[in-house]
Amino acid sequence: SDKIILVSGVESSGADVNSTLFGKPVYFSMGVYSQLDYKFDFPLSVTAGVRYDYSILDTLSGASAFSPKLGLNYKASDKVILRSSIGTGFRAPTLAESFTSTTASGISVRPNPNLKSEKNYSLEAGINFQPSEIFTFDVSVFQNEYSDFIEASFKVDDAGNNFIIFDNVSKARIQGYELNTTINLFSGRLKTNLN
Repeated sequence: SDKIILVSGVESSGADVNSTLFGKPVYFSMGVYSQLDYKFDFPLSVTAGVRYDYSILDTLSGASAFSPKLGLNYKASDKVILRSSIGTGFRAPTLAESFTSTTASGISVRPNPNLKSEKNYSLEAGINFQPSEIFTFDVSVFQNEYSDFIEASFKVDDAGNNFIIFDNVSKARIQGYELNTTINLFSGRLKTNLN
């Protein structure tokens, strides 16, 4: 029906690499997802979804996660739309983060075969305001909480050599706000975005 939209799918990727930069790792990942959009008789729509991911990167232990999400979208008027969302996420380490071994301009990047997958949950709320055909304003606030966040770190070995390695940070928080203004001029032939 026009009120319900269901989207589901499966995706998979794999690699068997032979590289001087990464070595010879093998990689496989698979994801299964489903998302339901429902429009009520009043101006509210709900999006609910779930995703399952599995990833294995060469010698690293396989990792998997279920990632649910929920979003609400309320059209308060023809000019104002309110939205909010909550969800979880999962990201496996990439080949580059786990296996890069190189030196450039005197800086070494070393592999980290012990890198773990990162997980997060996120919250967002926002408002979209279109006072005219020319201007649209979009404001949002967000917070993302990470565990095992993957980040490049500068380290010094026992011999005093500086190097970069991708490592897990036990906890990380990214929070903030965004403001986006769109200006449509000359009947939409020129569009300017300010963020």
